Amino acid sequence: MIHDHPTSTLMAHGFCFAWQPGLVWLHVISDLLTGLAYYSIPVAMFYFLFRRRDLLFYRIFLLFALFIFSCGTTHFLGAYTIFVPAYWAEGVVKGVTALISLLSAALFIPLIPKAIAMPSLARALAENQQLNRELQATVQELREKSQAVELTNRELLLSEERFRAVFEQAAVGVAMIALDGRWLLVNRKLCDLLGTGMEQLSARSFRQTSHPDDLPEGVELFRQALAGEIGSYTVELRLLRDDGSPVTVSQTSSLVRDHTGAPAYFLTIIEDITKRKLADAEREGLIAQLQEKTAELERFIYTVSHDLKSPLITITGFIGFLQEDFAAHDAVRFTGSVNRISLAAERMKQLLDELLELSRIGRKAAPLERVPFEALVREAIEVVSGRIDAAGAQVEVAPGLPEVTVDRPRLLQVLENLIDNAVKFAAGQGVPPRVEVGVRRDPAGPVFFVRDNGLGIRGEYAAKVFDLFEKLDPRSSGTGVGLAITKRIVEVHGGRIWVESEGEGRGSTFCFTLKEPAAKGGELS
Repeated sequence: MIHDHPTSTLMAHGFCFAWQPGLVWLHVISDLLTGLAYYSIPVAMFYFLFRRRDLLFYRIFLLFALFIFSCGTTHFLGAYTIFVPAYWAEGVVKGVTALISLLSAALFIPLIPKAIAMPSLARALAENQQLNRELQATVQELREKSQAVELTNRELLLSEERFRAVFEQAAVGVAMIALDGRWLLVNRKLCDLLGTGMEQLSARSFRQTSHPDDLPEGVELFRQALAGEIGSYTVELRLLRDDGSPVTVSQTSSLVRDHTGAPAYFLTIIEDITKRKLADAEREGLIAQLQEKTAELERFIYTVSHDLKSPLITITGFIGFLQEDFAAHDAVRFTGSVNRISLAAERMKQLLDELLELSRIGRKAAPLERVPFEALVREAIEVVSGRIDAAGAQVEVAPGLPEVTVDRPRLLQVLENLIDNAVKFAAGQGVPPRVEVGVRRDPAGPVFFVRDNGLGIRGEYAAKVFDLFEKLDPRSSGTGVGLAITKRIVEVHGGRIWVESEGEGRGSTFCFTLKEPAAKGGELS
């Protein structure tokens, strides 16, 4: 054991312990263990500070680590000075330790309020647990919202698939039209209706697809919908197919708005109504025909009752004369009255026969024949040759007359009536009667005519001459049924008849057309 130090004038600290071994080693071991403990703490603190650079009060932790390290150093020097009197070194270390401790105290004391304000570990743990619970609730809520969004997306997808199926499989045209008139989306039915493809139609606008005459009405309804004046509209218009041909459609459009309420596009349904319009036109035509037939029937009833009443009045009147003549035994007057009654009865029979003939025309299908028109004209001239010869008339037949498919006896009756009337009304005009039968070529087809140089017809009577019992010259023979029968026969053949005349004394030209009939079993349909 060392009891003194040969190089120092100071005594080692062991002299204070009288160099008692037990006491000396108690202090030495205690100081060494305490120094080791003090050194281990700052080493751990330095490691902690190295790993946690985000630690609050970082400098205070650093100063405390230096302070504890200095304290450990003083304990090591305390064990050393028991044997070696290095009191100056021990004093310097203690001085450094004092400075570090004072600096630590100066910096630590002001931080005490802040440290007190910091939550305790229990509180931090509680808040952390609360945050965890809130986080779990938020996660659960987000999970539920995610499931709801996923369900909504599936429903939207299903709804979109259903809409697409309805859109594509609709029996009518369906389209989405942009606010500038472009076709945004169209279905196959609309493409088929317009005879084009989806890409070709999408490259065109609604304005380019519409018929120019129908465009103003559609544009105005489009504007009213955009202005909010109407919510939807339906209009009938014509669209142009890819080949330029028009198709009549019924268009129903509704303005669709986005989530902000701003106009987005028009949802439009387009239905082909061409057949319906044709049916409507046909129905209107049938209604007009029915009205015409009704008016004709009313005129017929009135005329028949009037014309049949005249012979009956004659017969009734002369029956009274017969009674008077019989009572007076006046054989001459009696015979005259009988003759007048006979004539009235004969006229009534003729009227009834011609009315019956008129009613039979067109009531049943007649066999068709393909015959030269000239042959029919020659045969009709032969039938009425008696009147022609009596009037000294000249009848000319134009060459190159076509063949026709007709009910031969009926058309022969038409020619007989027209030629007979032409000769009858051309005679007695101061010039030799002249009748011409021919045909002229019109774009719609051949127009047959019978022209005379006779009495002529004023324009206001041109249509009336074909009415029943209508006679421009009451003194002429006949009942006034002939031209009505002629008109009916021509109409049954699908044609029409009319009269052309420059006025009285300028002659007349009766013209008629014949439509090539649809044949079925060799009969007039």
